[in-house]
Amino acid sequence: MTVTTFQAARRMAAAAGGWALAGLCLAAPGLAQEWVEAAEGAVARSFPDRNASAIVELEEGTLLQVLETSEGSRPFHRCSVAGGVQAWVHGKYLAETSTPGVLAVTGDRLNMRPMPSSAPSSMPLPDRLDLGARLELVSRADASKPLAEDWVRVWAPTTASVWIEASTTRAAASAAEAAKAFRAAQRTLPSGPAAEAAPKAPKAPAQPAAEAPAAPQQPAKPGARAALQRADDLFDAAKGNSASDAATWQAVAAAYSQASKLAGEGSPIATVADLQAERAQLRVELVSLSGDLNQREAQRRARIEQLLDERRQLELSKSLNWGRFDGRGYVRAEREVGQPTRWFLWWAGERSAEIVSGDGRYDLARFEGYQVGIVGSQRRAYTPPTLDTDEELQLFDLRSIEVIAGGRTPR
Repeated sequence: MTVTTFQAARRMAAAAGGWALAGLCLAAPGLAQEWVEAAEGAVARSFPDRNASAIVELEEGTLLQVLETSEGSRPFHRCSVAGGVQAWVHGKYLAETSTPGVLAVTGDRLNMRPMPSSAPSSMPLPDRLDLGARLELVSRADASKPLAEDWVRVWAPTTASVWIEASTTRAAASAAEAAKAFRAAQRTLPSGPAAEAAPKAPKAPAQPAAEAPAAPQQPAKPGARAALQRADDLFDAAKGNSASDAATWQAVAAAYSQASKLAGEGSPIATVADLQAERAQLRVELVSLSGDLNQREAQRRARIEQLLDERRQLELSKSLNWGRFDGRGYVRAEREVGQPTRWFLWWAGERSAEIVSGDGRYDLARFEGYQVGIVGSQRRAYTPPTLDTDEELQLFDLRSIEVIAGGRTPR
């Protein structure tokens, strides 16, 4: 079995919880294993470099299983540590289970870190946690905070690895004895009353939480994982569609609820499904709120358009021709003895144009004193006054006339 095959077996063990199947990887036939021990000053790190974050200072003689070795003048071994190591995980991706002291991973490919921080100085461990993995709680960074806002120290799965400088290790005396001792040192998840004595573990800032009796876990029913996958597919499709409405997200929440029922209360699948159902339900509320906001926005835009239209009408009303007339003003007659009556449009106290109804369609006397807008053909253009001639106004022969304002007081 190659190193790649070995790593694949380790991932299979992690997917199953990472604890009970650790011995399977160790016992794989044909696996060339290298066993070393920690020498004085050995430090487990998250990256193969002396400046990388320290996870724990190993006790001299701690058994290590070498998985690979880096190249360079200062090689590092990537090792699994007998008895395991502790790491920090953010509580946002963890959920309590029915077993006291045991948490379920609700995210996928979740990082484990040497310090309660996601800063660059707290580079994650080489391995990641899979969805549904279970972890033993050690301590909280700030127990006064809700779990989802706090960093949590846990015992990493037995399949987790760390980097240790090769020069701070020494070869184990017997590979067979080392393999046996390594299996015996593996931690198991709390599942009942506290056992007599815990295996010897590397130095760590905090001791494991006290073990407590656990409630039996209800096994997931057939089809639960498939139901969760279908719900995940619905979630991804709804999230990728900007037109997803409240009914769509309600269907996603219902799919997760169904997966939770199939899985059984307290199972990792049920825990994940319940959290996802809550997320989908929040989307329902967000979409509904967005719909209300869109409706109010549409009403606001309609009101703005109305105000703009009223403003345009007001501006037009201040212009002489309102944009649709050839002339505009109050109709006023000028009569001279022995001469036909002449009709003029007056605006702002001055004559603006002369009008006639050549075909007799309009009796202009009926419009005298009214503000009108007229459309007609221009019979005479405006001619400014000169020293020899008087001013000549435009003359329009009316085709149509529209009363704009009543009242018979010419202006």
